[in-house]
Amino acid sequence: MADAPPEREPDPALTGTELDERERRAALLFMLEDLQASRAQIERARKEWADAFDAIRDPIFLHDKDFRIVRANRAYAKAAGMAIKDVIGKRYWEVFPKNEGPLPACARHMEKAEEEEEEEMTLPTGEVFVSRGFAIRDDEGRYVHSIHILEDITEKRRSAERLKETLTDTIRAIALTVEKRDPYTAGHQNKVAELCVAIGRELGLDESRLEGLRLGATIHDIGKVYIPAEILNRPGKLSKAEFEMIQTHPEVGYDIVKDVKFPWPVGEMIFQHHERLDGSGYPKGLKGDAIVLEARILAVADVVEAMSSHRPYRPAIGPDKALAEIEQHRGMLYDTAVADACLKLFRERGFRFD
Repeated sequence: MADAPPEREPDPALTGTELDERERRAALLFMLEDLQASRAQIERARKEWADAFDAIRDPIFLHDKDFRIVRANRAYAKAAGMAIKDVIGKRYWEVFPKNEGPLPACARHMEKAEEEEEEEMTLPTGEVFVSRGFAIRDDEGRYVHSIHILEDITEKRRSAERLKETLTDTIRAIALTVEKRDPYTAGHQNKVAELCVAIGRELGLDESRLEGLRLGATIHDIGKVYIPAEILNRPGKLSKAEFEMIQTHPEVGYDIVKDVKFPWPVGEMIFQHHERLDGSGYPKGLKGDAIVLEARILAVADVVEAMSSHRPYRPAIGPDKALAEIEQHRGMLYDTAVADACLKLFRERGFRFD
């Protein structure tokens, strides 16, 4: 009987290949499962981000370098009166807020990185929005998108206007109270305010600052409500004690308004309007820049109007002599730039008190 053939040993190479294939399949399956898990996580994160984006009540949109909307939240679509899918791809100023072109901040975003650009816009409907814009850049600093968050401040603005009107009416009532007790200076504060604003405008102050200047000047003598009317209206010379009492009116006026949260240095204007550059004024003998600019303007306007008008203890001296006083003491008692602006108004621009 012939011998049986010897049993073949497993091919090591084939076994290794089969093992490698199994390992590759297992690794691929693991990677696929991991990828599916990652995709699920990414999808959850995307949905959470989208839900959060749409939950924000302020309108938000992103635009590209061509100002076309690439993403917007529900609040933006609602403000535009359109579906989100219908705003994508359109230039934002054709959608909301409608305008003739892009906001100036957009161009600035593209030119250089800015932390934030804030712009205010009033729509034809009367609505007022503030746009806060941010540039989005890639890792190399190249501009990609801009994101704008729009805040509707219409009601805030209306409330502020109502508050401003109430404050203005209150200021007028206070000024009238002072003038009724001192008829010789009737209209003095309003005339001083008129000159203050003209000087401030000549100096290049912005409209907000001019508004504060007008308000402070309109009530700068409010402290006189505490001075007896017989002293204010006395035609003869005042005693030392009476004059010292009159000199308290800046401090008294400051005490009256110090707790009112004005957005301008109204209290300082009232307190400092009799201070002089060289320290010879009252009540504190302040010098130079220790006196706020508004008070330096008020000091000049107050002197010019007072000297131009009648007083119980003297007739009107007249504007020419008042201007001569300012010119003679410019840089000593009165701020040089303020004095020069005042002189220019009267001598070159034809300013006159109404």
